Amino acid sequence: MQQLDNCPICNHTEFIQFLKVRDYFLSHEEFQLVSCKKCSFVFTNPRPSEQEIYRYYETEEYLSHSNRRKTLFDHIYFQVKKLNLRSKLSTIRKYYPQPENILDYGCGTGSFVEYCNKNNIQTDGLEPSLQASAIAKSTNHKFNANICSKLDQLPAAKNYDVITLWHVLEHIHKLNETFTKLKDRLSPDGLLIIALPNHNSYDRKHFRKYWAGYDVPRHLYHFDQKTFRLFAKKHGMDIKAVHPMYFDAFYISMLSLKYIDQKNHYASSLLTGLKSNLYGRRNDQDYSSLIYVLAK
Repeated sequence: MQQLDNCPICNHTEFIQFLKVRDYFLSHEEFQLVSCKKCSFVFTNPRPSEQEIYRYYETEEYLSHSNRRKTLFDHIYFQVKKLNLRSKLSTIRKYYPQPENILDYGCGTGSFVEYCNKNNIQTDGLEPSLQASAIAKSTNHKFNANICSKLDQLPAAKNYDVITLWHVLEHIHKLNETFTKLKDRLSPDGLLIIALPNHNSYDRKHFRKYWAGYDVPRHLYHFDQKTFRLFAKKHGMDIKAVHPMYFDAFYISMLSLKYIDQKNHYASSLLTGLKSNLYGRRNDQDYSSLIYVLAK
């Protein structure tokens, strides 16, 4: 296990024990969340090291690394995923109407890479999971897309108009180092598009330790709007816009309810998801998940 002595955002050394959360998804191990005394950033501490973390992803049920469609829940996940592909590209085009190229960092099985390439945008992907990247390579070979596991495996001189991280930043061990490298890979007028669970959402407050958005230990950091703005400012990035991900409220509610009693609660998750979205609408965009659009 790896113990952090400094806050990843402000470098402060004093933390408050915030909450103990169980990995309901896979290992059922318990992990400690701490809150920085200075900036209030919540993060998992201690956490598995980069060498240890892989075993917490090694299951067919981790759907972002798999194409499994066995259960009703699986089918719901992939239908929502399909709808989200169009929404994601629409968000990009709203702020960068004609990108020449895109890098999807943490591309999973490569669905978004494939979707963008089919829409005539040259798109590459980066994915450290061998299982997921193998699927991404097989679905994107016809586009000559670069699918790699590390940034330094991409062509050294290649910069991108848009770099996306769809629920990926919270998984990265070398947070500040990686963010700096991604920023350096942007074209002069390029954008970073980052989607994150929102720690200040209704569903987080409602489900507390059962909130699926914690997803420990895979999620190392638990941002809200305030702490993400501090993080962006630290790296000299300007947040141009913030957008909700409406479907996430229902998906997170469905998972969270399942964690409570191991049963599927489709009707209840619809109600809780609706409450979460209404809360976000009334409370400064504090939706279940948020998309941040950043520029240099």
